[in-house]
Amino acid sequence: EAERKKKEQKERELLRAQASLKIAAQRVFDALCPVWLMCYEGTGDEAESKRFRWRKELQLLVTPTVEMKKLSRYQWQNMSLGGLRASERLGLLWKLTGREVPGQADKFVASLRHALGRTPPSEEEMAGMCRRPDWFVHDASIVTNARVMTELGDVGIVRFKGTTSFRPGIWVGIELIKPRGLNDGSVQRVRYFRCAPNHGIFTKVKRLRLAPEPAPEPELPSESVPTPASAFAPGSGEARTGALRDRNNCIEGKICPHHCESSCCNDGGTPTIDGAVGTVAPKAFEAAWTRKPLLELDLLLDATGCASISWVVSE
Repeated sequence: EAERKKKEQKERELLRAQASLKIAAQRVFDALCPVWLMCYEGTGDEAESKRFRWRKELQLLVTPTVEMKKLSRYQWQNMSLGGLRASERLGLLWKLTGREVPGQADKFVASLRHALGRTPPSEEEMAGMCRRPDWFVHDASIVTNARVMTELGDVGIVRFKGTTSFRPGIWVGIELIKPRGLNDGSVQRVRYFRCAPNHGIFTKVKRLRLAPEPAPEPELPSESVPTPASAFAPGSGEARTGALRDRNNCIEGKICPHHCESSCCNDGGTPTIDGAVGTVAPKAFEAAWTRKPLLELDLLLDATGCASISWVVSE
């Protein structure tokens, strides 16, 4: 009875360890699957993409189950776990634990479980395995219309990213701000984007880095023109411009523009200027004109920069 209980306890611990290992494998697979997919497509790091081209075991990480069934038993037997990282082994474990996995992969899965052991990785180890490489984070930031800088310090805008016909791999087409490029967005009569001549170049992602956005140009303060104190008198520039016309009307004895009957139009009135309009009372103006030259021209510049004339009566 004691041996039977001991055996059942070991089985429960084994099942618990397998469940924990399966959860860890799922976490690693979900975190690194985009990275493996880029390497499989050849759009990631060159060294990692080369590993995926040569290792059939790594290609299983992104191979659909339908394609796995086409592999023969001989191909499964030739697969090896040597040289694979712990994260890649956990990813394979998650990929090959489904019900649709072909039966000819049983021996490979058994060797995979044996290599991983029964103890799941710790949280610290899981954090390290789930961390995406720097080149993946950098590659994801280099997108179309991003502002980048080359190794030589040239700044430009990303206009193309993908495969080309002139070289294998992923290339980035950049429209430079200054004419330091080699083309106009086309290479060997194949156009990838459009730009001005000598403004286009093609380079690798690893030779680029994000460039900061240009600082906005500071607004220049508007030049202020010094004006005499009379410029701050009541009345707009438009009203002051009409002062000369009002003066002529007053001298010719025409009717006061205001049609007023106040003391400003009487013979004994004091020459005054209406601050709102800038007109001088007719008769009072003539009385002042006959005594001595009392009028002075005051040339002003209003806020719009337009010249206006006002008449100032002095004693």
